[in-house]
Amino acid sequence: MDTKKITTEYRLIQWAGIMQARSESGQTVKAYCESAGIHENTYYYWQHKLREAASQKLFSASQNESAKDNVPNGWTQCAIKKPKPASNKTIYIRIGKCTLKTTADIEIETLTKMCGALVTIC
Repeated sequence: MDTKKITTEYRLIQWAGIMQARSESGQTVKAYCESAGIHENTYYYWQHKLREAASQKLFSASQNESAKDNVPNGWTQCAIKKPKPASNKTIYIRIGKCTLKTTADIEIETLTKMCGALVTIC
């Protein structure tokens, strides 16, 4: 059992609560710290530690490819769409006197709209 890790985690949870209370109070950091008897430098030190811990958690999650389960509350998971591989296959669709030339990897919604437009034009 790693007591240092447990102690740090406990303090991070405490300070997250303090920072949330400060945010909900609507006071500036300086005013809140004065009213709560907290040194302003201590507040900013723990704010830095919380951000650092959140960054490390996200980094390790991305390394394990399970970032969706490890996103801190209030954060949003972003994902980059992988581009589809280029298709060399060309397809032709003839509607009346019009011909539509496209690739085989076209999305069905786009193809449906294009065919619908061709029907009205041709």
